Amino acid sequence: MTRTAQLHLEEVGLSMRPLAPNLGAVVSGLDLSLPVGTEFRRVLYEAFLVYGALLFEGQDLTPDDEERVLGYFDRLQTTNRYGTDFRLDGHPAIRVLSNMVTETGRVGIVMGKQGPEWHCDGTASFRQPVASQLYCLESNDVGGDTLFADGAVAYETLPDELRARLDPLIAIYNSDHLQRKLGVYDQREVQLTGAPDVDYPIVLVHPETCRRSLYFSGGEMVAINGLSEEERMAVVEAMSNHLFDHPGLAYRHHWRRGDLMLWDNRRVIHSATFYDYDGHPRLLHHICGAGRGIVGP
Repeated sequence: MTRTAQLHLEEVGLSMRPLAPNLGAVVSGLDLSLPVGTEFRRVLYEAFLVYGALLFEGQDLTPDDEERVLGYFDRLQTTNRYGTDFRLDGHPAIRVLSNMVTETGRVGIVMGKQGPEWHCDGTASFRQPVASQLYCLESNDVGGDTLFADGAVAYETLPDELRARLDPLIAIYNSDHLQRKLGVYDQREVQLTGAPDVDYPIVLVHPETCRRSLYFSGGEMVAINGLSEEERMAVVEAMSNHLFDHPGLAYRHHWRRGDLMLWDNRRVIHSATFYDYDGHPRLLHHICGAGRGIVGP
């Protein structure tokens, strides 16, 4: 953590501690249910750029609050690239993640049935999302943790040979590719949109910090230019193994009610972990931004 960002947080009455050795900060002293002024937003955005991920604990938020907080960092996504099911009534930007079942049916998407799969959000969008956010309303002690890793640190710690191999690669993504996979794992109707393919470099230069970072999504990736399918799978596996195996890269977050995690999607890679536990409810709200930050340089 940089001393400058810490001092700026302290100037507006906030404190923080490290979230993990190579990622993030836990920010204290802020009730996110209350709107904040321009100076608070500027300082939060600075911390967002410096630390990659910000955790706010013990929050009691309405859906309107959740959308407002995401709006400090990015625009809300008003169109649904991933179908309309399991969107919160009256709040189409909020996607419900849950293993809970009520008398009227399932509450949300069970994202962990396929096990870990590292990804950045919105790789199938022409406008790269700036921020992503998860807010926990119900958690358990059995499972449902989320993994996070700093893609910039991951890139910088790659073996030289693998880094040189990844530098020129361009990946092709399509949201329908992920929808088909979710239909299998989550046993739900597939809502295909016929969206066009989108391409991004696997090694992305952050538009504000200029750091080079791994940027990929195994679930939405259709191909890598110039590589066979076997070679593509080997590249994804090599990046994923590095995120899992390099000491201190992967941070495993165990959700507690009231946790709000917000991260720089242009830099931070995340993954669900396996869960599908009857009698152990889990309920989170997920918002992925539409791109172009509201605050910042």
